[in-house]
Amino acid sequence: MKRTDLAPQAEHLYVYEQKEFAEIGEVVGVNERTVRTWAKRGHWKEKRENYLRSKEALKYELIDFTRSLLRDVKEDYATGEEPSRTKVNLLSRFGYMIVPPSEFKNEPPADAEEKPQQDPLEAVRQFLRL
Repeated sequence: MKRTDLAPQAEHLYVYEQKEFAEIGEVVGVNERTVRTWAKRGHWKEKRENYLRSKEALKYELIDFTRSLLRDVKEDYATGEEPSRTKVNLLSRFGYMIVPPSEFKNEPPADAEEKPQQDPLEAVRQFLRL
């Protein structure tokens, strides 16, 4: 395999996984200087910046969408209607994506199997203190 065949993998590591040149060189098995040359020729810095900007924009769009869902659910409660289960489920899922619970761990707690999962509608009611 030619070294230049490794450039796309190295570019992916730099642009999308935010790895540094030395680490990329170790992973793909080339000198750091070679990685820097590929990066300069391929405009990786600009690609990384564009990727990070688009990722940030998506985050703000997700936050706006979640706010919209929350407003709709609040309005439903205010008018005495039961909110759409779809909106409530989306709200609970997107809420965790935006602000993950601080107690989050890689492994579920030992008693997780014994504890029934809370209904999303009830969770939203508690969140809104209704």
